[in-house]
Amino acid sequence: MPYVRYNSRRKARRRGPGFAVGWHLAWALAVAIAAGALVGAGRLSAGTELAALAVGAVPALVGAGLAMTRAQPARIIALLIWTLAGAVACQMTGGTLGPLAAWCLAPLAAAAAFRRSELLSMGAAGAVAAAALASVGTLLLPLPAPPAEVAPWLSLLSLTTVAVGLGAGLVSLQGQSRRYARLRDETEAGLREVLDNQPQLLMGVYPGGRILEAYGQAPVGLDHREFVGRNLGEMVSRDDRPAVDEALQRAVQDGSAEVAFIPIHDPQGWCVLSLRRMSSIRIVAALRDARAQRARETELEQARASAESQNAGKSRFL
Repeated sequence: MPYVRYNSRRKARRRGPGFAVGWHLAWALAVAIAAGALVGAGRLSAGTELAALAVGAVPALVGAGLAMTRAQPARIIALLIWTLAGAVACQMTGGTLGPLAAWCLAPLAAAAAFRRSELLSMGAAGAVAAAALASVGTLLLPLPAPPAEVAPWLSLLSLTTVAVGLGAGLVSLQGQSRRYARLRDETEAGLREVLDNQPQLLMGVYPGGRILEAYGQAPVGLDHREFVGRNLGEMVSRDDRPAVDEALQRAVQDGSAEVAFIPIHDPQGWCVLSLRRMSSIRIVAALRDARAQRARETELEQARASAESQNAGKSRFL
């Protein structure tokens, strides 16, 4: 899979409030159109039923404004307003037996509209709370019942707004979750590509030396896929194993350590192992082939020794 660079602007755009704002405004518009149509048809007049519709539209308008803030507390406040409004509108039209009983589910629909999976549980809790309040009111209070000629239309409005609103919110939430999952997979693939092609061999190891995972370029003659499950000491020459074990213990105690050794597969090779403690039971190890570095150091040492020998010879001559 090709590497796709993670872009914070893309992330911000996908998390923007556009859908939530549009959803809330659409809810308010649907309620307003339905109320206007019923009033225009003479089926609804100023009274409890019209006030109940107004109560159902208020959280939509307030929620649209709160959604623009992009703040999590604002979304929570919006869900609380939806919970209260759903319970009140339901009780104003006969309680759980009335035509607006479906609006008790409005908090769950609003939570889905915010496209935040962590809000779904709160939206469900709000829906249960609204239904509980409406049920208590139905049992204990003499709630007004809407006229028979308007009740079916109010029921149709509540069922349609909740069904369409909840469905649209869940579909949008699923689509966004898929986009996030695809972006996460692309980012992970890019990171793995970088890890597998970086010049060193990065390993996660236990303090005892057992290798848990390995990424990157292994020294010449080794395959990093063969490292997982093996012990670091298996790739170290017998004479250098005590030094590697000591470096592992030093990394656990001091936080970091470095050791050089001759690999067991190449007596002429030279590797440097850098260790850093990640936790009390985990160490990050970086292994690199230091053959060229050691060759340069040897050449420099030989050049230094040669220069000192020449200087000593000149001194004796003089």
